[in-house]
Amino acid sequence: MQEERRDVLLPLLFPLILVVVLGMIKLFEVTQDMPLVMLGIHPRHLDGLLGIITAPLIHGDWQHLLSNASPLLLMGWMLGYFYPRAFVGVVLNSWWITGVLVWLGANSNAWHIGASGVVYAWAFFLLASGLLRRERQRSAVLALIIALYGGLVWGLMPGLEGISWESHLAGTAVGLLLAIAYRHYDIPPAEIDPFEDEVEETGVDYKYRG
Repeated sequence: MQEERRDVLLPLLFPLILVVVLGMIKLFEVTQDMPLVMLGIHPRHLDGLLGIITAPLIHGDWQHLLSNASPLLLMGWMLGYFYPRAFVGVVLNSWWITGVLVWLGANSNAWHIGASGVVYAWAFFLLASGLLRRERQRSAVLALIIALYGGLVWGLMPGLEGISWESHLAGTAVGLLLAIAYRHYDIPPAEIDPFEDEVEETGVDYKYRG
């Protein structure tokens, strides 16, 4: 029982630490009256290159931070629980590749900050992985994401004031590509055909059995 509980709670550790760090950074900004927007992404400007790594850590206000905190916690936990082998690769690649795409293609007259691009990458990785794998438990994850965050699609629309739709679009593309790249990771045992190895070794297809 304790091992099962640990297996469920352990994947929550990283997203929880991440959200705490985001809160500490915002608290530092507020208490020191030191806006850190210059750590965001300034597309196609050298002074915005650092933001590829740091932009997801910076938020405009507490509401901005809180709007990203709950999906970071939930989807971060889902990633760690359902895709433990792919977890590190998905987290790291969704972070920096999304940032690179924003730096290359977003509005260069603005600084882009916040973790929403990462949120979109994780969300669409989970969505696409659920569809690709067609496994019952992960299909439930897919349904949960759609129910809770069905409004994500509106964040992809250009023209919303103060919203970096380019970050959302970049995150969406990265999440979908990572789902394809990691589609062979973390396959549940029930999905592995026990006769597959016999087919490869003998050349006889035992799956056609009476």
